Amino acid sequence: KWVLGIGAVVAVLLLMLRVNAIAVYPHHIPTDESWLLGWPVAWVRGLYPNDLLFFNGGEDVFHYFVPMGIWMQAVGMGFVQARIYQLLMTLVLMLLTYPLVRRLYDAQTAFLAVVMMFSGAVTVLASTIRHDVGLAIMLTLSYGIYQIAVNRDDARLHFAAGVFVGFGLFTHYHSIALGPALMLALYAPDYVARFK
Repeated sequence: KWVLGIGAVVAVLLLMLRVNAIAVYPHHIPTDESWLLGWPVAWVRGLYPNDLLFFNGGEDVFHYFVPMGIWMQAVGMGFVQARIYQLLMTLVLMLLTYPLVRRLYDAQTAFLAVVMMFSGAVTVLASTIRHDVGLAIMLTLSYGIYQIAVNRDDARLHFAAGVFVGFGLFTHYHSIALGPALMLALYAPDYVARFK
């Protein structure tokens, strides 16, 4: 138990360091972050979530930024606030990853997966103002529901797994490719095995 306590203290200290440095690290990506910050700002200003720079459509996709807009209404509008929201979303992704990996392997592997995510460069980059982490959350939820559906042999849960892949489309255009790829990876092997 004392090891868990020390680990928790270290995790909190590292999280505080990351929040303290979030305005400057990771390096600001002026093209994406400036553009994408416009979506929650538009929503806060009472507009439909949309691109304030180009108004180039996609209103049906970037609903990921509506919760960020709600967050900004509570804590204030700004670059740092948006990045802190993104950091919180990476923590949500880690919390979803733990039970998923634990179900597949064991508690030690799940803990190691979360530690690697917390310390990994990809997760740090996810705290920039982008919508990739939203898609990652949807696909992780889908895969977790799929695992439960297989264990329970429940068609409704299989349907729910597909619904969460569909929700991914409201976070990122890449769901158009990643969603079907995930579904093929999960369902095609069993389907093909029936014909052998």
